[in-house]
Amino acid sequence: QVEQFIESIFPSQGPEALQRGTEAAKPVEDPQVIKEREEAKWDMSKESNESPSFFQTLTHQPVYMLIAVMGTLFLLSCIMIGIAYFLGARFDVAAKQLKEGNFKPPSGNTAKSIADKYDRGEL
Repeated sequence: QVEQFIESIFPSQGPEALQRGTEAAKPVEDPQVIKEREEAKWDMSKESNESPSFFQTLTHQPVYMLIAVMGTLFLLSCIMIGIAYFLGARFDVAAKQLKEGNFKPPSGNTAKSIADKYDRGEL
């Protein structure tokens, strides 16, 4: 009796039990009905009042996904730049150097002179 109770809660997982389950679960349908249903599924000439197909709903999804990804990247970038600025990053110096056309890091002596020029003393 305990085995029957356990079998009712957790059915057997063996290949024979699975085979029996799939045969019992399939309703017997007329082959002609199945054939007509398959043909109707691929017939694009008929207008139907059914819900839109997968490809019709797919048109705006990539746009929304792109907006979500770009918005997330923008938000995270703003947070990281804000934290860096709060912790003392000198973006004004970087902007000034870029305006002057210095895209490469300066040499050793030039770097020392720039560091001395903007020395704030607390470091």
